[in-house]
Amino acid sequence: MIKNKIIAHTIDSSSRGKNNKPYPLETQWIASGIDSEVYRDGETIVKVYAWRTIEELLLYKDATDRIKNILEGEDDHITLNGGKYRIIYKVNPIDNVYTGSRGDVISRSAYVEGINIGVITFNGEDLALAVTELNEPQGRVIKTLSDDKNQILRTIELLLQEKTTIAEKRTGFKGIHLSCFQNVKLSFSHDNSTIYFTITDISSSVESLKEPKTNFK
Repeated sequence: MIKNKIIAHTIDSSSRGKNNKPYPLETQWIASGIDSEVYRDGETIVKVYAWRTIEELLLYKDATDRIKNILEGEDDHITLNGGKYRIIYKVNPIDNVYTGSRGDVISRSAYVEGINIGVITFNGEDLALAVTELNEPQGRVIKTLSDDKNQILRTIELLLQEKTTIAEKRTGFKGIHLSCFQNVKLSFSHDNSTIYFTITDISSSVESLKEPKTNFK
């Protein structure tokens, strides 16, 4: 897991360092994506794209909105350690896309609370920390996921692959990749019988997304 670090610069006033990374913010750096640097600014996620165009990001935003409209009417059920859980899908929308003064394209979206599905593929302190930060019933669900992770993760992967197929068929976009566990967060209802899958990115990279060749609605 990539650890957080604090970077004290602003997006429009800082210069590129020797590592040629995009302009950092006065906020908390989270990770390096395939084509972006990711920061948390309070309750906002800011992604800085050094090599993507504004047109590509606007297309990605449009595809995200379309997939949100499709998937948020979908649900599934899964059995974990004898207990049945309803899965409800959410898609985190992109609120704004713009070009910074140095030419990098920037997107802003809401920060999503929850446990990244990728965490349960790890052993050791990362998983232990994830479990202790949840209440007891939620912690048991995550622990169950970890104990029987190969079978359960395969089940989750198949569900997300099915949703990928639905999304591509109904939007006409290619390159959608909803089964990337690093882009899916888990959260729970108050009675712990419902697990929310929130998709924070619809593809592994902006470049991977290809627009429809014909008109889809």
